[in-house]
Amino acid sequence: MEFVLVVPRQRLFDDRYPHGFEPFTGEERERVVSRIRDHGYFVERRHAERDPMLKQVIPYALFERGEDLFIMRRLG
Repeated sequence: MEFVLVVPRQRLFDDRYPHGFEPFTGEERERVVSRIRDHGYFVERRHAERDPMLKQVIPYALFERGEDLFIMRRLG
């Protein structure tokens, strides 16, 4: 059984319903991290993927050094 971190969609985003990758910077990033910390919890992946009222938290990071970029690819 696999568990994933989720946040109720209305707790994470005020009046928006983004899908896919959502970049955050500065003040907005701090607001989102705070909401994840305050309202996040773990549920079974299959439940999270069937409930549109839950937003899975899938962190990504980008590393750059000069003109070089580290790119991460998710595996199946």
